[in-house]
Amino acid sequence: MNRDETLALLAGGPKVKRTHCYRQGPNRYEIQCPKDGGHKITWSEYERRIWCYECHEDYIPEHAGIFDGPICVELSHLLGISFDRLNVKTGRVVPFSAANDVFNATWVQNESLREYEKVVKEKLEADRRTKPKEKP
Repeated sequence: MNRDETLALLAGGPKVKRTHCYRQGPNRYEIQCPKDGGHKITWSEYERRIWCYECHEDYIPEHAGIFDGPICVELSHLLGISFDRLNVKTGRVVPFSAANDVFNATWVQNESLREYEKVVKEKLEADRRTKPKEKP
């Protein structure tokens, strides 16, 4: 899914059927129902959405829980948090691998963070090129 499709989805665009979900429930990742703040939720059958058992609706979470910021994977494992995913069609577990870049554009916040990092890097490079060299 590209950035435009992700933004359209988050803006309430068409629902896309989920192909994977994390093995642990959304509560484990500190994701809550945006309507009532409840914890009786599970992964929706649609990507980037959760299902609330109390509201009986699919929601796009307002906050992505621990996915809102940098994640220390090793520390998360010590806390019992797993990033292994479940393939919905096959029922097979897809083990987490940093090489697979599981978090790539998972949430629009991560996409925004990458854009921000890119802008900062470009600005630093431009400043370095235009800054006169200091004499010793």
